[in-house]
Amino acid sequence: MNKGRIEAFTDAIVPIIVTIMVLEFKVPESADITGLLHEGPYLISYMVGFLFIGVAWFNHHYMFELVKKLNLKIYWLNNLWLFTMSLIPVSAAWLGRFPTQVAPAYFYLIIFLAWTIAYYGISQALLAEIIQEQTGREHYLQSMFIYGLLKSPIFGLINILVFIAVYFWPPIGITFTAVELIVVALSIRKYDFNIQ
Repeated sequence: MNKGRIEAFTDAIVPIIVTIMVLEFKVPESADITGLLHEGPYLISYMVGFLFIGVAWFNHHYMFELVKKLNLKIYWLNNLWLFTMSLIPVSAAWLGRFPTQVAPAYFYLIIFLAWTIAYYGISQALLAEIIQEQTGREHYLQSMFIYGLLKSPIFGLINILVFIAVYFWPPIGITFTAVELIVVALSIRKYDFNIQ
């Protein structure tokens, strides 16, 4: 399968998703700062979503650099990953409009969880392909912070606890997501970009 075509398709879809998100941000109704503060919840939701997509795209690109060719499984997992990412604008907009309500917070977390499962699936499929290619590049993928995080049972337990906590305090969901994304974004500087 042509790796470049799949990467180009992905690189075309990701900016469209970000554009849709920014279009959801409404112009304040008044000319004073209170108008902007009124849109504050969506602005926060948008910033977290933008960080989410930026970090995800970078890690995705890094993993794809490690493999020489793609198979049908990777293609379909990539489409699933893009599909889950395409739902971020809807979940961010709903959560931004109702930041203290349970249903939008759960929807946001469910989209985040679906994206996480799709991303983990891609990383596993890419790892299998890298091992099959016998290039010795598997350690690059396995040493990615996000890869270790998603494999960790502690991460799964924390997600369950956050899912329960959202019922009592809905903003914990986006707070947890923001903290996780910042940690993952900071871990990027430790990646080895001298891929042989």
